[in-house]
Amino acid sequence: MLVSTVLFFKISTARTAMIISNLEGYIASVNYIYFPLLTLPWIFLVKKETIRNFLLFVIFLAAIISAKRSAILICILIAIVYIWFNYIKNKKSHAIIRIAIPIIFIVCIYFFISNVMSSRSEYVFSRFSSISEDKGSGRDIVWRNVLDTYSKSPVLEKIIGHGHNSAIIVNRGHNIDLSAHNDFLEVLFDYGIIGLILYLLLHIYLIKRLFFLKRNKSELFLPYLASYITMFIMSMVSHLILYPTYFTFLATFWGAVEGQLYKKRFGVSG
Repeated sequence: MLVSTVLFFKISTARTAMIISNLEGYIASVNYIYFPLLTLPWIFLVKKETIRNFLLFVIFLAAIISAKRSAILICILIAIVYIWFNYIKNKKSHAIIRIAIPIIFIVCIYFFISNVMSSRSEYVFSRFSSISEDKGSGRDIVWRNVLDTYSKSPVLEKIIGHGHNSAIIVNRGHNIDLSAHNDFLEVLFDYGIIGLILYLLLHIYLIKRLFFLKRNKSELFLPYLASYITMFIMSMVSHLILYPTYFTFLATFWGAVEGQLYKKRFGVSG
């Protein structure tokens, strides 16, 4: 079921991105990519290495097709830690495999970009090269609007916030129909200092759990690391916690991990 769901998301994402990319004057980066992207921690739990690597590869290609810079960055970071911990640092892997897997992965990505979607790759690279010019698609303006409004807010609203998804109202006043596009800033504006403290505590808990899994050499470490990389990058440049359709993927995964650790600690079967 997991495999079929993931493949469905890949196909729909690729089709949507290609259709949109053919619309003249329209930005081809699509948010649909986040749905398959948020299944990455679950895919790391797939036992069979061949299937796991295939699914990861498909998601990475979907991220390239989407042209979402945050999605591509997440995939690059996750690919690096996956190859490092699973092949290079893993002494159980044969030396040839440790060298071959990273090379094959890089060559396949390069071949796909250069030959299969050469015209599309120009748009992808231009998206990254234009960061210094477009300031992250105008995120600097969005952040400044929200921060300026927050700094001028009454003390009570600074403490308890302005209400759910209020940052978009501020930006609409500047003819920008966007949220804060940064979860730390969004939480501060919507839920105040109290909400931000709780949100930071969530990050602290996840980081502590990550170190716990690493210290105990748990097989859940890599999936958990992938989940936090995804959360952190999306929280910095997009909006994750604001939409349950996104956040549910990670929250369900973390809950499943807590359940597994509870069963192991107390010897619960089933």
